[in-house]
Amino acid sequence: MNLFNRKSTKKAPAPVPNKKFADPSSSTIRAEHRLRPIVQLIRGSDPAAEMAFSACAWQSFRMNKSIRDICIDLQNYAESVGYRATVGAREMSSDNMPSFPGMRVTALVLLVDLDDNIPTWN
Repeated sequence: MNLFNRKSTKKAPAPVPNKKFADPSSSTIRAEHRLRPIVQLIRGSDPAAEMAFSACAWQSFRMNKSIRDICIDLQNYAESVGYRATVGAREMSSDNMPSFPGMRVTALVLLVDLDDNIPTWN
């Protein structure tokens, strides 16, 4: 008997949402779908730098870190490559996306301003 080609009669499990929150209009708990963070460097910069900052934010996001911790990770990464970063964050959400019925969809937008004038201490 071949176990790998066997057809299953079970339905695929429903996707597990990242978070749950209480809906203020009712007493039910609704699911939330979080999209990956969007990183935008304010000053024109090398696309490789923007990709590196996006990768840093994505790694923190995958570890389920809070918005504050993602911002701190971006600042620490900037310092490690010789910049000082000011990070602004805004979480945007919508309840009526047809692709995710009955779920709140959220996305984190991060604006990063880099300053390369870090003082060197002797």
